Amino acid sequence: MKYHQHTGDLMTVDNINVEETVKRVTELIAAEKDLSPPFKASLEVLLLLISILVNRLGLQ
Repeated sequence: MKYHQHTGDLMTVDNINVEETVKRVTELIAAEKDLSPPFKASLEVLLLLISILVNRLGLQ
């Protein structure tokens, strides 16, 4: 898996802007009214973990 950091704190993995993708998925989750609360909470925790890992990678 290739990753690199661009200027302006943008992290990409295999040409995917991770921060923008997490933001978009968060918006989609918020807009989806039929998700069960446990499933929604699980997705939110996964997105949080992704954000934490991306931030740690960016600090190296």
